[in-house]
Amino acid sequence: MLPFSFPALDVLALSGTFILFGLVQFVTPGVVRNSYCNPDFSPSFCRVSAVMELLAGTFLAMPVTRSWGLILAAFITFSLVVMLLGHSKYLYALPVMIILVALVPAALTLHI
Repeated sequence: MLPFSFPALDVLALSGTFILFGLVQFVTPGVVRNSYCNPDFSPSFCRVSAVMELLAGTFLAMPVTRSWGLILAAFITFSLVVMLLGHSKYLYALPVMIILVALVPAALTLHI
């Protein structure tokens, strides 16, 4: 018998993923950041989204703030899916949709 359930492992994996993505976006050099940032937004928007992802990952890691982390993570991923689909980047939107679906079992760890 495992000491963790699937939703608990899912939350830890999502937390690590959001923290990793936030760190990558925050410390990426300007040349690389300009290649994948959306030209419709200002260059500092990548820093803002990095901070939001770091907050979502941190909130997901702590059971007390997990509901806030789920709300923030769902907002980030849903906004990204809408933006990618709006720009016809269907292949890029697929992994983000998988992360959005992975938030559903993570919600099972909430103690209401």
